Amino acid sequence: MKPPADEFAISIRPQSLRLNHASPGAGTPFQLSGKVVEAAFAGETWDYVIATEAGLQLRGPTPATQVLDIGAPAWVMASADQIVVVP
Repeated sequence: MKPPADEFAISIRPQSLRLNHASPGAGTPFQLSGKVVEAAFAGETWDYVIATEAGLQLRGPTPATQVLDIGAPAWVMASADQIVVVP
């Protein structure tokens, strides 16, 4: 069964995501807002799961110095060249 034309899947490597506690503004083409639902310290990085308002859960790292609190608002960003549409 072929999905409707307005539905598609994408693939983004977690290390290609950028996470931030503030909105990047309108100039960032791929950005989703949400909140931090999981955090794990991994030595040189933090590993976060962001539950987006679009219903997705995305996992991505930040440097150890960039700490996001559980439940805090967060934005997930990626460059278009890091996004692959999956057929």
